[in-house]
Amino acid sequence: MTNDRVTLLCRYGPLQAGAWQPVVLEGVYFAAADGRSGPPGQPGRRSRGMLVVPYAAAAGYVSPAAWQALPPEQRAGHFTLRPGDAVCPGGAWPGQAESPAAFLARTPHWVITQVADRPHGRLAHFEAVCGEQGVGL
Repeated sequence: MTNDRVTLLCRYGPLQAGAWQPVVLEGVYFAAADGRSGPPGQPGRRSRGMLVVPYAAAAGYVSPAAWQALPPEQRAGHFTLRPGDAVCPGGAWPGQAESPAAFLARTPHWVITQVADRPHGRLAHFEAVCGEQGVGL
């Protein structure tokens, strides 16, 4: 179940500045579904996603507050999950060959809208609900 790879782009500054820290997560689960929304009789379409990050795949995770407190030079190797961050399933950020903002602008992604910590049970994990799929932010 948890054999997917995603690139997570954690925002660390104003959205307009394109301040993103990419991290590739492996051993996670991502699922997307199309749904219908809108008033009766009017067409509507909405895409939603769900990212499950087992604790075993969450090496480097820090809380959103700890993430904001990290100096820029210490963010590499760390990540957080919070609303406004972006999830790019299926591919890996190409590293220094492309800026995170350029990667995000050309790659289909989902924006995290809710995050929950599920510490109990056989598969303790973080769960991120993602909103509308898009390209660019």
